[in-house]
Amino acid sequence: MTSPWYIGVDIGGTKIGVSRFDVATASVVEVERFPTGIQCEPVVAIDRVVDIARVWIEQAGSSPEAVGVSVGGMYDVHSGCMRHAPHLPLWDGFPIISSLKEAFGAPVFGENDANACALAEWRFGAGRGCNDLIFLTFGTGLGAGLILDGKLPVERPDLPVKSEPFVFQKRDHRYGESRVVLKDSPRARASLCWQRTGKEQIRALFCRKNPAQKT
Repeated sequence: MTSPWYIGVDIGGTKIGVSRFDVATASVVEVERFPTGIQCEPVVAIDRVVDIARVWIEQAGSSPEAVGVSVGGMYDVHSGCMRHAPHLPLWDGFPIISSLKEAFGAPVFGENDANACALAEWRFGAGRGCNDLIFLTFGTGLGAGLILDGKLPVERPDLPVKSEPFVFQKRDHRYGESRVVLKDSPRARASLCWQRTGKEQIRALFCRKNPAQKT
């Protein structure tokens, strides 16, 4: 009998990633990617996602338990539609979730990518044991997802949680270093250091440990 498995879809401004997660091994066992861009048509892209997934369905001999979608843009979690994405202008108003539900006949859940990253890092990654966490995304655009008091708050259905304004300080070229500092905030005060060590590594994870939460 095939173990339960899930499909993950990451919709971004330069590429779409499709992954297969196997429950038995607790690991991602397949990943496919293809480019997007401002001329990317949503129907064509979703059809390609479905084609990739159908190969896995045939190989597994079973359908996925569910499909999870992270969306880089102003995404409405209630309607499952893209509200606006400057890097994917043809996707405005497109029904992402209903299109995938129709194709798979399985539960499909969507979330803004910054919120999805924050939740995943808090639940499974470096944020385990944290009560409050901020995850910053540096991709085609900038975004931020927050965990506050062990919850993912959503201030508006079509936007990730609003983060405080950034102050970009002058880069010190002697050390290949930039600093991004969050202004005084009632939620958090943190700084991010971007250092180049052969390749650019960006990490933004700030949390306060909660001893009552299991690690």
